[in-house]
Amino acid sequence: MHARSIAGALLLTAAVAVNVVQFPGIERMVNPRYHAIERMYTSDMFQIAYEDLYWAHDRFGLSLALSQVAPNARVLVPTPGPYDVDDGLIPNTLIWLRFVRNGPTVTRVHYPGGATIITDAGIDPLRYVVASGRGSSKGAPWVIAVAPTWQGTRREFVLLRWNSAWPGTRYAYQDVLMETSLLPDRIRQALDGAR
Repeated sequence: MHARSIAGALLLTAAVAVNVVQFPGIERMVNPRYHAIERMYTSDMFQIAYEDLYWAHDRFGLSLALSQVAPNARVLVPTPGPYDVDDGLIPNTLIWLRFVRNGPTVTRVHYPGGATIITDAGIDPLRYVVASGRGSSKGAPWVIAVAPTWQGTRREFVLLRWNSAWPGTRYAYQDVLMETSLLPDRIRQALDGAR
């Protein structure tokens, strides 16, 4: 019985030794982000994903760009509209808007004309674009439109779906984060009153 225990312990020790010896070779053969032991330069998972994953630009680009352009901004989401779903089913755009570092506060506002704000305002958002993304199967094309001058302590945007195709993509629309100060007073006041 004692010999069996010693033989079992020796086999187990040999198996561990073989794995330890093979470990560095296996680590060298796989992509660094799959290493079992890897110290990253940051703990920000969005930043790591944005730099390492080709599709992350499409999914995280809008929120990361907004966090740089207007840290801690307020984003109004008109309802009813394309983003009019309950919190358990929020589209990816809103989820990533909420979780990025320095990301905005997302507030739903009842505004029946939300789908036509850009048309009603008579504004071409492309005149005010400071950041954009082409989109892919992981996310729609997007633009961030900001006012040429800004005053105040906290910037405010409205998230809109603009029915204008981005050239060369499969989408017939773009997501637009437009600074509310670009909107005519009547629309801005209606949005303010809807909170």
